[in-house]
Amino acid sequence: MARFSQLLERRDVIIHDIQVRPYDAGRTPPVHAISFSLTPRNDAEPMTGERLNRLKEMVDAPDKRNPFQRFVSVGQVVRKEIDLTWIYKLSGIGSAGGGGGGGREYEAGTQFASMTITGIDADRVNLVKHTPNGDEKYIIRFRKK
Repeated sequence: MARFSQLLERRDVIIHDIQVRPYDAGRTPPVHAISFSLTPRNDAEPMTGERLNRLKEMVDAPDKRNPFQRFVSVGQVVRKEIDLTWIYKLSGIGSAGGGGGGGREYEAGTQFASMTITGIDADRVNLVKHTPNGDEKYIIRFRKK
């Protein structure tokens, strides 16, 4: 996406009406669609300049941070939780044996949406998903109005 954006920047166009919308909220992490409109000027002729050359060098540089990838720093992945609060709704947390809840009940070690619940705190549920690139950590909190 960064390379595509850089190529657009080198053309004589106006980019407007940029929108990011949920596309597939069922995937983990959720997939979003980016839409925008282009208005060409001068038949979208290629532009040149020192600023555009520096931009191309930065995009083409190895080991750069991808601004469209979550929780990444140059050369090392930051293991931070991905918040799924607005994908799944946490309706309550109680102690074992309470019963009587209208929803499904889960506990540590239970599988949930291709993830494993690793812990349940008073204000959130901790999950992990094992991937070929390592473990991905997730959390689900109570939604705040």
